[in-house]
Amino acid sequence: MSLTAAAASLPGRLLFVADANVWLLERGQLHAVTTDRVSRQPSWSADGQRVALTKLWTSGADLWTLDADGRGAQELTDFTYRDDARQNFALEPIWSPDGTRLYFLSQEATQDTQLWQLTLADKRRQRFLTHGERFGGIDHPRIAPDGRTLAVTSFQPGRGPTGRPQIWTYALPGGPWRQLTEAPGGAYDPEWSPDGRLTYTVRSPDVGRSSGRHDVWVMRADGSGQRPVTTSGLNRAPAWSPDGSAILFLSARSGVFDAWLVPAPSDSLPATGSAAPTLAAAPAAAVARQITQNAALDATSGLAWAR
Repeated sequence: MSLTAAAASLPGRLLFVADANVWLLERGQLHAVTTDRVSRQPSWSADGQRVALTKLWTSGADLWTLDADGRGAQELTDFTYRDDARQNFALEPIWSPDGTRLYFLSQEATQDTQLWQLTLADKRRQRFLTHGERFGGIDHPRIAPDGRTLAVTSFQPGRGPTGRPQIWTYALPGGPWRQLTEAPGGAYDPEWSPDGRLTYTVRSPDVGRSSGRHDVWVMRADGSGQRPVTTSGLNRAPAWSPDGSAILFLSARSGVFDAWLVPAPSDSLPATGSAAPTLAAAPAAAVARQITQNAALDATSGLAWAR
């Protein structure tokens, strides 16, 4: 893995996963946060002081927190190496805005992955939210900066083709659920901007022998103003810069996933609702700059960007 010249000017602190370890990119320098080759899915606390991640083994996965330099590691769950009947995987941890809890995905007592919460003070965990049970459950939970709205990828049947994931939101603490996308091939990987917009990935349907295209899109929190940011068809896992001026994403245009940077589009489109996306009506995509080279980044772990 190497960095391009553009990496030196990348603001803030960026976490990603390569070779099953978490790496920190800061001021143009790479630092290994973990060296165990089982670490995945890092996320920053709201104050940027701590990192939550999953340590993934063949027999389970557990939640940990640690400092960005790898110190102060603390294990929060004990699912690994249980007997077969009690094995469980704690996945995709994210922080509550006040830093007192983690939300994570688990199949404990359910058929599909659902959202759980864990209180850091006593490690007490309980199921928090269920959606799409028996249809595929929940994936990629993200809480808006103001703490009022949860965005997820969900397989819950709704508008649009059945069996395809779509972006849904849930008004905290008591709902309701709201479906934002109706992408024919599905939509996933939602991420909130500092000003409350969403970026996400849209998959176009398979055409003939083609396996479909995946591109980064943006929309408002109500689902209006949907439009693409990329058009190459090999992109996913977007993340906003801490100031909301740029979007970083993973692209496999070179054969493996590397990080690329593009200016974030302005919120200037009229509120036209959440119609199914169409590339034909979209403005030309901005030119992206490559940040890493031959990194083979883990797309399911995505990117975590903080000040």
